[in-house]
Amino acid sequence: MISKTQGRWGSSRRGSVGRAPEGPPARGDFGSTRPEPSKRSLGHHFGENGNRACFRMPDRLRHDENMRDYPRHLLTVSELSLHRHSGGGLNAVPLQRDFWMPDRVRHDEHVGTISRQLIIVPFQSKSGAALVIGLMFLAILAMLGATAVVLTTTDIQIGANYKASAKAFQDAEAGVNYAVAQMEAGLKNGTFALPTSVGGTATLAFAAPTGFNFVYSPAQITMIGDNLFSFTTVGSGPNDSTATITVTFKRQPAIMFGAFGDKKLDLGNTAAVYSYSHSANPSPGPGDSTGEGDVGSNESVILRNNSIVDGDVALGEDVGGNDGTLTDQGGIVSGTNGADIERVDPDPLGVVGGEYASKFVAYSIANDNFDGTLVFSNTGNSIDATNDINLGNNDDLTLKGKPGGANYYIRDISVGNKAALYIDTTNGPVNIFLTGEFNAVTGSEVVNTTGCGAGACNCCIWTPSLDCSACAIGAPSDFAVFANSQIATDTISIGNSVAFSGLIYAPYLTVRMDNSADIYGAIMAREVEIVNSVELYYDTDMAEKYTTCNLMLTTWRDVRN
Repeated sequence: MISKTQGRWGSSRRGSVGRAPEGPPARGDFGSTRPEPSKRSLGHHFGENGNRACFRMPDRLRHDENMRDYPRHLLTVSELSLHRHSGGGLNAVPLQRDFWMPDRVRHDEHVGTISRQLIIVPFQSKSGAALVIGLMFLAILAMLGATAVVLTTTDIQIGANYKASAKAFQDAEAGVNYAVAQMEAGLKNGTFALPTSVGGTATLAFAAPTGFNFVYSPAQITMIGDNLFSFTTVGSGPNDSTATITVTFKRQPAIMFGAFGDKKLDLGNTAAVYSYSHSANPSPGPGDSTGEGDVGSNESVILRNNSIVDGDVALGEDVGGNDGTLTDQGGIVSGTNGADIERVDPDPLGVVGGEYASKFVAYSIANDNFDGTLVFSNTGNSIDATNDINLGNNDDLTLKGKPGGANYYIRDISVGNKAALYIDTTNGPVNIFLTGEFNAVTGSEVVNTTGCGAGACNCCIWTPSLDCSACAIGAPSDFAVFANSQIATDTISIGNSVAFSGLIYAPYLTVRMDNSADIYGAIMAREVEIVNSVELYYDTDMAEKYTTCNLMLTTWRDVRN
């Protein structure tokens, strides 16, 4: 039982708060067992988790005089959610909740009313949280989906653009390759000619084959430098895509070796092949060699004892695709000895069935053989009516060059003992188109020189031997002998100690250089025999002087839209 001093409803002050029992009621407390109320006053109820539940008591409770004990009732009150209002106080929002009243309530005789008290209850409702979280996940998924759609669409567009651009580029590239192929074919059969002066143009009138979409813009080739040309092709693709390719190209060099024999190259004992540039050093020695004195053959190279090659020894292939062979008997090679290369065209200039074949035909009709301003002799010699040059002992003949080149059409050349054949390149190159053979015997001279002045040259002197050391040496690239004979017995022979400065191009003949001859320039023949102690100096300036009908691209510039 609750005493008057400990278990009252409250003091005489209005609005005091009582407390409920510490724990939940025992089972069956609706009328069976009535536990004694705690010493705390009614007003607070502590739940199973120790959370305090608060409630509002009614404003007034009337008691019955005959019944001082109130039965325990299960009451329903409203939970309150507290919110601070603008005035600083708390607003209570009711939320319905059940609590237990004590079994018996004793009242104070002096207090007939019980004021309504504020009872605080915890807010534990979580209804609606799953909906909010679900909506958040849906929003995230929607954003991810939208991003995926945007990225996929962009990738598809990029792929389509790339495909269109690639198609345009492929057509433009096809236009470049088609033009090169058509030009090479035209150069070889004489139906096309490249411009011959810087700034000059040639029409590029090749229509695109079926299935390709390209044009040449402008439809011309422009010469932009010495053996350097340019043109532009434009390819088209889907969605108005275009690709523009501008290329520069040149004709491939024909003379890439100091000495090359299609069938055989035989380098004799102590013979040597060096390299130099005449424009940089007109009078080279072995110590001036630049390491580019390459030699080679499609079938056989023989290096004899102590022969020297300041460069590579290259082995091509015969017509059947068989690799050339190397016989090294003690040669000295500074570069690669036996470099494996593809077959070398034995007649890149085409003296038979090619570009230069047409020149032979042209110069057989119109040449400089009988031009009195170009042909001179101190001994009364000349080119005879059969287009032969025959110089006996102590004779001489001067063939002069001119701007653009003087072209002589000769059947046979014979230079006897102490005879001198002067090639005066002061005013321009000299080209001999030889249809037979060339024989300069021991003690003769074939002199490429400059500075002779008007009339015949006379820089060589006749002593017990012919001495031409006083003659200024002309550039090897300014003198060439082109031979088209295919007669096996025809040869080109330069005798002992004879000096020769120029190009010997005889792809179907045997060329023989005898003991101690000095050669400045290059040799290209069916067979090359360089006998003991001969020194050959390959002039690298000749690489760009003589070119083939084969074209090679040098630069490439791609512009796409």
